[in-house]
Amino acid sequence: MNIDFAIIGSTPKAALLACILAKTHAKSVILIAQFPHTLRIQRGFDISISPITRPQTWQVLKDNISSTIEFLNKTSAKNINIKTIEKIDPIFVATELRGQEALSHIRNMATGFGFSAEPQAISERFLSSYKFRDAARLLRRPFFASLNQRLKNCGVKLINPAEIKIKNKKDTIDIISKETNFSAKQMILVDDEALQNHLSEADISNIFIKTSMLGFLTEPIKKMQSPNIFNLDNGLIIHQRDNGALDCLAPTNKQTLQNQICLMLNDKQKTRLAGKTNFIKLSNPDGAAIFGKIARSRYISISNFGITGLFQTPAIARMLCKTANKFEQQYFSALAPNSTKHKRQNISQYCASLQNNNSKNRSDK
Repeated sequence: MNIDFAIIGSTPKAALLACILAKTHAKSVILIAQFPHTLRIQRGFDISISPITRPQTWQVLKDNISSTIEFLNKTSAKNINIKTIEKIDPIFVATELRGQEALSHIRNMATGFGFSAEPQAISERFLSSYKFRDAARLLRRPFFASLNQRLKNCGVKLINPAEIKIKNKKDTIDIISKETNFSAKQMILVDDEALQNHLSEADISNIFIKTSMLGFLTEPIKKMQSPNIFNLDNGLIIHQRDNGALDCLAPTNKQTLQNQICLMLNDKQKTRLAGKTNFIKLSNPDGAAIFGKIARSRYISISNFGITGLFQTPAIARMLCKTANKFEQQYFSALAPNSTKHKRQNISQYCASLQNNNSKNRSDK
């Protein structure tokens, strides 16, 4: 069976991209994915605002947040009352001078694009902290729980990655499965696991930094000032569930995680670990995203869009379908990885926790 796109990735962004390509752009799409169990420790967050210093990214978010939410609501599972989007007021904090400077710039940039941000005192230990109002957050567990029906509504075929073989041909990429064989015009790698499974180690080493990450869940604690806090300087993200438990993500090469959390919470209450998971995050040294083919690979890689990647998906789909406007074309073209034919321009976005460790975390060292 001939198809337009084969999407590989088990994140919400990968699933949403497949749905938009099929439903909005009338493309034939298969999604090769194994979605996480609802009880698995979270490995990522999907929020419409993040610490971004690049104005072009703020513009893309401004243009696509509403349409992302509208599409999610429109394609939700019928007769199933499951909320997948919530409004939040995340707080970004800085503990170092350059983080403070970056956060001030980020706040000015955000307000210039119509996003509301205001100072928010949490602790005297922070040099700076701002609350960003009315951000959207995807609820991953409800999203995955209702995803099979959403994929059916959009006409996307779900394929188990353990049941396929991939063969590269001259003009197509063949996906051989137990039920049906597919010939795809393009294959898209959407998350870190997909990139690590389908790109060579040499290609990954030439482009990315490998960072060891820890996702962990704590036992419930008392209510925080904000259920969503992001530390620019050490990369720690905390989300508090309704029951008081904390979902946290952090690089494992940082100071003791419990000390980090206590600093963020501004009190002496102890946090007790309920579960954890370790995984590898692929990051670009300049902090910006990757969009394009890496080295001699025939696959299009979409990587390092961070927590806002889900809310840029409508624009990503237009770029893949060659219907992007001039601004979007320029934005995504600048995200192409370095190659012998393309020298990536300086498009850095703030990523202090990576910059502190890029020399010792290069994947080829």
